[in-house]
Amino acid sequence: MDFSDDKEKLLEKLLARKGYIVDEKKTERTSVRAGQLERFMNVANSSGYSRNVKANSGNTGSTVTRTLTNVKVFQEGYKEDSKVVFVGNVMSPEILFAMNIVPFNVEVLSAFFATNGTANRFLDIGEKNYISRDTCSVVRCVIGAAIDDCLPFPDFIAFASYPCDAASRMFYALSDHYKKPWFLLDIPYRNNDKSVIYLAGRIREMKKKIEETLGIKTDDDKLATAVEYSKECLKYYEKMINLCQKHKLSMSVVKTATDSMSYFGLIGSKEIIEAIRLNYEEVLERVKGFGNFANTGSDNRPVVTWRGLMPYYDNEIINYFENECGISIIPEMLTVDVDVSDLIGTDDIYHFLAKKLLILSGSGSMTDSLQSRNWDIHEEYGIDGAVLFNQWGCRHTLSCGQIHRDSLSKRNFSVLEIDGDFVDSRNYSFSQTKVRIDAFAELLKRRKEDDYHRN
Repeated sequence: MDFSDDKEKLLEKLLARKGYIVDEKKTERTSVRAGQLERFMNVANSSGYSRNVKANSGNTGSTVTRTLTNVKVFQEGYKEDSKVVFVGNVMSPEILFAMNIVPFNVEVLSAFFATNGTANRFLDIGEKNYISRDTCSVVRCVIGAAIDDCLPFPDFIAFASYPCDAASRMFYALSDHYKKPWFLLDIPYRNNDKSVIYLAGRIREMKKKIEETLGIKTDDDKLATAVEYSKECLKYYEKMINLCQKHKLSMSVVKTATDSMSYFGLIGSKEIIEAIRLNYEEVLERVKGFGNFANTGSDNRPVVTWRGLMPYYDNEIINYFENECGISIIPEMLTVDVDVSDLIGTDDIYHFLAKKLLILSGSGSMTDSLQSRNWDIHEEYGIDGAVLFNQWGCRHTLSCGQIHRDSLSKRNFSVLEIDGDFVDSRNYSFSQTKVRIDAFAELLKRRKEDDYHRN
């Protein structure tokens, strides 16, 4: 026997004894999805976690529908006879719906783990298996859950290269762990006609590889229907944002962050149309009830935009801003001009899917992104500043933070950057954050009073 081979096997045995490595036999023994679901539920039930829930996020019709849709997809992912494809936030679920495949979004699942208190267990397992602590917590959490055998055994793995390089490496690791084939959608950095043509070709290639690997033929009629569902979702999304902007209505940052992951992660399904339609109608009811009611600054409260995701394990920061500091927070997306007419008017299915992915992935320069901000809307909402929530280990968004901060500062907006984590509660200390929030709130109120006396 070659000495290097013998040394490798000895190392694997020693690591296995310490609980650092899951060997192939264990993976095969526990491949039955019912057992994996039972294991996950046992972990969740034993967490003993109590979350500080934001009271005014509400159990509205749209929230209930979105939740039930997520639960349905989650349950189908663990069924023995389901065809399951692991995906990320940037993907074309319409292709999978047309093949009767479950798009199991493991990136979104990390937020669910944070919500139910199981994230730290999986983070610890990931770190014991040499996933560096400075890596994005989504990566550490998902890989930890896979090693702990709490994810459903996938049939295929499909993911995108942009905007997150760390996520791409996570999917490579999952492919190696489960010994399953993968496909990478290479998302161009620039959003132009050449990019659309290239990406449309890659989507076709992905569809072909999934068909050949799983022995499934795409139902063209179902694909066309899924695309129509996507377009219908985008129409409602545009109407909802424009309605809020017209009447200067705010939206819950907590609800918006949670809704958006479902809307665009499961776009192409009929259930998501219902969820976003109900959300639009809820906004419409507020307009009918209050008219042109600027509920963000009507009582002279300072108003700030929230950029980035939020800690899914706790709403303490947002609660403190709104309830203790008297600061109104609106999602940053309400300051962006939304026009989906060109996207919806795209007849070619694959060009439509490519354009949608380029938009959702944030392709294009940060300068282009900032130019889409409607600074008139900032003035109409009476926005005084911005909160930038920096996700630990997210090198993509952190590298753009300076540009975004400088752009806001040039327009005389006060900016507060909060370094935190939306999955790993260990990367967050409210006592330290509170001091900075108090100083920021005091600055905003003082400026608000000075502006009032000048006018």
